[in-house]
This record gives sequence, C-alpha cells and structure tokens, in this order.
Amino acid sequence: MRRRNIRSILTLFLISALLLTICGCKTATASTSVNVETIEFDSLLEKVGTVDMLEEQERDCVYSVTDNASIESVIRIIKEGISKEVGITQEDIGEMKTGAPENASWLFFTGSKAKMSLYINDKDMPADLVCILYEPSGDKYYGYSLNGTIYSKIKEIVHAGEKIDLNN
Repeated sequence: MRRRNIRSILTLFLISALLLTICGCKTATASTSVNVETIEFDSLLEKVGTVDMLEEQERDCVYSVTDNASIESVIRIIKEGISKEVGITQEDIGEMKTGAPENASWLFFTGSKAKMSLYINDKDMPADLVCILYEPSGDKYYGYSLNGTIYSKIKEIVHAGEKIDLNN
C-alpha cells in the first residue's frame, strides 16, 4: 500500500512538473513576442512629411498624381474613412502578393521625410487599411479599420492623373 502511495505521489509530482514546464514555455514565448505599435493616421502622415506624389498600380499600368488638390483629396478620403487603429505586425501580413488589384487600392506615398505603401480594402490584408512606413531603422507596420469601402473613390482621383502603361 505504501509503495502505491509513493508511486501516486511521484506520478502527481511528474505531471505537475510537466504542466509547469509547458505553462512556463508559453509564458516565455508570450513575453518575447513582437511589440505591436499603433499610431493615429495624422501622426503617421507627419512621419512621411509633405506628400509630393501618389502612385497606384493596377494591372499593367501605373497611375500617379502630383498636384496638391488630388493628393489632399485622397488623404481626406482616407482620414474620413478611418474608424480606429488596429495593431498589426509583419507576420500578420504574411507573404506579399504580386500584381495589382482592381477591387482594392495599393497606393505608394512619396513624402519629404519618408515613403509609405498603403493597402486599402485589400481582402488579403489583416486590416481594412494597412500602411507600411519605410524608415532607415526598419519598416513599420500600421493598421486601421475603415467605415466602409473607399478604394473606388481613391482610384477615381488617382486614375485621372498621369498613366504609364508598363507594356510600352
């Protein structure tokens, strides 16, 4: 009887040690995870600086606008469409797609301080609006929820600008 009790106690001790080890590993992994940063869109634009050019690719064409009125209109549409910040990381995005969609907008901002890619209403992205800020210290990823679909309004403005056919 006594051997049985000792065996039971040892079995419980081993199971407890195993559970503590497993829980300890999970806790250690969680504490070393990537820090998710959020930022208001206005503050993000400050990091980009004065936007001199917006570009968008769709199929085999690149559209660009450089006039202030068009750039300001696109930025206003984006600002008015944002409902909240969403924390995302590079891992959330996964493998970047190639090509350019008709049913979403992929914009590229060229600013006086930095450059930024924006993925708007892209169903393959983890948020309605995903912004990748390119900085010398490394790329930063930001996400936003939108009140609805805004990519068609943006395309209307950007596609009225200069068009370069990549097939020519």
